Amino acid sequence: MAHHDLCLMGVAMKAIATPRADVTMMYLIHDGFRRDLDRLEDGMHLLASMHAGPGRRSLVGALERCWADFDHYLNHHHTIEDDRLWPLLRRLAPMTGELLEDMEAEHAAIGPLVRECRAAVALALTPYPTFEDASRAADAVGALRGDLLEHLEHEESGVLPYVVDHLGEHWDAFEQRQRKEAGLAGLTRFMPWLLDDADPVRADWLRDRLPAPVFAMVSGMFLRRRRRALVGLHRF
Repeated sequence: MAHHDLCLMGVAMKAIATPRADVTMMYLIHDGFRRDLDRLEDGMHLLASMHAGPGRRSLVGALERCWADFDHYLNHHHTIEDDRLWPLLRRLAPMTGELLEDMEAEHAAIGPLVRECRAAVALALTPYPTFEDASRAADAVGALRGDLLEHLEHEESGVLPYVVDHLGEHWDAFEQRQRKEAGLAGLTRFMPWLLDDADPVRADWLRDRLPAPVFAMVSGMFLRRRRRALVGLHRF
């Protein structure tokens, strides 16, 4: 084949190449879940050993905020995956059918563990929690942590490569819909949640995709506000 023909073929292949989806946001969200689970389990163990006083009250407040954010964002994340992402991937990459059934089954199995945690955390974070209440909450978070970490690893190794390879043309629209629906809370609460102790490379990725004044506000005022609310957990 002539050099000219090879060049034309290369141009044609480049023109029809399917764009790849950038799933960095998925990893940022998963990192947030891992961070919160570590803080919650360690914080509950600490709570079980603390005497009444300002330090204990500060820790209770921080654990309340940490659990509220974790519970909300995990439920939202799994709902979006089950209702939107998995059906889209199943349509565009039919070979993922069995894998996505596994994802749905894992979500269903995690649900009861979250509800058990929710009940245990509510008992532990009363003004005067007992040692037993805090210990049960730590155990419940530990059980959830084990299953959720296994699920996240399964999703990252098994599903996200298919998302990258098959959803490139649809990914920007998919993420834009989530941003639009998040509204102002996406900037004031969700983005600081993502950036809290985030991997520096992934934090830089997020910075590069936000207008500079917006990122400055999120990483400044809103992130400082979050850290003040979590001051009792800063050791974790």
